Amino acid sequence: MISSLLSYTNYADVGINTGFILEAPRLIGRGHLEQAQHVQQQVYTITLLICGTLAGFGMAIAFLPLPFTASQMASLRIVASAVLILALLNYYHVVARIQDRFDLISLSTVVAAAVATAGIVAVATMARSVPVELVALTAVLGSGAAALSLGIGTRPALAWPPDGDLLRRLIRLGLPVSLLPIAFTLFQSVDRWVVAMLAPAEDMGHYGLGTTLGLFLYMVPSTLAIVLFTRQIERFGATNDPRALEPLVSLPMRLSGYIMGLVAGSVALAMPFIIYYVVPAYWPGRRAAVMQLIGNCLLFAVPVGSHFLISSGRQHQVFGALAAGLVFESGLVAVLVQTGWRIDGAAFAVMVSDAMYSGFVIFLTVRLFVDGFKQRLGRVLSCFAPFAVCLSVTASLGMADSLSGDAWNDLVGLAVRIVIYFVTCGSLLLAMAWRSGLLQESFIVDRATLWMPSLTRLLNEKEKRS
Repeated sequence: MISSLLSYTNYADVGINTGFILEAPRLIGRGHLEQAQHVQQQVYTITLLICGTLAGFGMAIAFLPLPFTASQMASLRIVASAVLILALLNYYHVVARIQDRFDLISLSTVVAAAVATAGIVAVATMARSVPVELVALTAVLGSGAAALSLGIGTRPALAWPPDGDLLRRLIRLGLPVSLLPIAFTLFQSVDRWVVAMLAPAEDMGHYGLGTTLGLFLYMVPSTLAIVLFTRQIERFGATNDPRALEPLVSLPMRLSGYIMGLVAGSVALAMPFIIYYVVPAYWPGRRAAVMQLIGNCLLFAVPVGSHFLISSGRQHQVFGALAAGLVFESGLVAVLVQTGWRIDGAAFAVMVSDAMYSGFVIFLTVRLFVDGFKQRLGRVLSCFAPFAVCLSVTASLGMADSLSGDAWNDLVGLAVRIVIYFVTCGSLLLAMAWRSGLLQESFIVDRATLWMPSLTRLLNEKEKRS
């Protein structure tokens, strides 16, 4: 429960920081640097006022003689402090992204992880058990340390008095967009609610592994989207033309497809071995876990594509795609989980729904760059082509669904399949990228020239001969 409450504290600023990241880069793109600076200073002041008041109010309640347990009161105090800490962390993140200080963001992430880990280790060494409240406290302290490092690095300034008109504008801009992460969380969790209602409790336990691990895979394309978001907004603010953003959208989505397609196939190969020898209690859910992880990889286009649609003022289209995906997924999960497939059927429904939602986002994106329905559909299918290649190779190698029980022999067999997989897929994907023109993109050529000059010369000579 406390983890859910902590996640909701990210929205205590009622969308002001989201409005900030939508407004400031747009002003910078139009050359209004002083106005952008004014927005940055006003948001800092308003964030401190609103979230500081909420945090103080929550902390005051947490010390009243209420009919709650000591653990519940401690949780309330942690959540109250998190309201201000996470609001400041989100604000500093936006400032650092606008300033292209991604090195500072990386440092703050390391600081947060180090402080939180050190806190958990310290608690674990001093006590036989680690209460969930202390785990939450270490996470909040880690966020506080990250906020402090970002604050020192970005050095924001306050502005007084608060600008009421700007506040209302930022809320109008940011609040609807702030609802998107909540809607996406619902899209990613609706299958668990349906499985919990319609499947035996034991199946629900086996079903949880893939959903947990899948979150880490989704961080790969999400990180790329975070880097590009402010640049997309800035360029759209300067041009007011979504076509001007194509280099910041099409190529990153295609690259994400290649990377996540390769990851999907390797995960499908390795997961049965990992589950059998690391978490054997989840063995009955192995096929469901593999399909759930592939589904998260199939969301490769969602972060960059949806950020582009938001940056160009088309967030309602993202809501529409999410709503369609949510209805489709919940219905298909409800049908398949009651068949003989049980949780495997639910996981298959999730995988199909993730692919469908990602396809929707790609189509909504490329329709602004590509004319003609067939051409747009072809662009969508080309983004999924790496998955077809990699998963076909995985299927031909076998997913090691049944293991011998000899850990060494199974490990050697997995290692051999992994090597064959990467050599085969690497060759096929390079050939596909060459034929599709991906390797001729200036971004790729520039980096290949820098990192592999000999190979670049060889490919250029081959192209001239052909």
